[in-house]
Amino acid sequence: MPKVSGVEEEFYARYDWCLNPTLSIRQLLHSFNQELNACRASEGWQREECRINLYLFACAIACTTDGYFGQRLLNLSVLRSRLPRLGSLLTATECFLNSLASLLKIFAHWRAWRWRKRWNSTLHELCDLLISGGDLRVTSSMLPHVPLPETLLSRKMRLPGAFRGQDFTHHDVLTLIQRFCASSGPSDEPVTIVGLRTAGAYFAPLMAAYLKHSNWPQVSWLSIRPTNGTSTWEKWQLRNLRRP
Repeated sequence: MPKVSGVEEEFYARYDWCLNPTLSIRQLLHSFNQELNACRASEGWQREECRINLYLFACAIACTTDGYFGQRLLNLSVLRSRLPRLGSLLTATECFLNSLASLLKIFAHWRAWRWRKRWNSTLHELCDLLISGGDLRVTSSMLPHVPLPETLLSRKMRLPGAFRGQDFTHHDVLTLIQRFCASSGPSDEPVTIVGLRTAGAYFAPLMAAYLKHSNWPQVSWLSIRPTNGTSTWEKWQLRNLRRP
């Protein structure tokens, strides 16, 4: 086993949370703030490690919060399979009740919802930082200064399957989008990257940032969880993206 230097041991001692990496939103926000402070005090390879962790934390926060607001109240798939004649009625009922529940949750936690939308600017900056380097401009002011609901703070993240099961890193994500750019030149047409959660919530913002750096002028992204269907907000986004 290679000998670990004192510098490496001190640096990695901060990451004992890795032993149980399914963190809650509360823990993610806390770790994100710690990593911000560590990044500013680090140099060389330590700073690069901190930048990667900030990107991963930011994506996990966005993905978990989107899952919270997009959570389905009702799933009638089993009932539909048993009562196929009522399929249309059950589908309409399910869609109506889930849409209503989603809207009520957004309304009840409006300040948390508005903060989630602003969080994308932090995520975009961290993706830019991974691609082009430069100085860190993100500050702790980007963390929520509104009381988030306890049900959101205690919600745990899902591990992204591609990073866990296929051993992907952000370098692989960049390689994928680089190959796309090699076969397709920049276009003035709007481009939308849809990431399939969980891993897609990490892929999509980084790919969108790379396209913007590669002179693609109109790039947007969103993530959805296909097994849950699209939430009211996701449907609204998709409709807007289809408009000329």
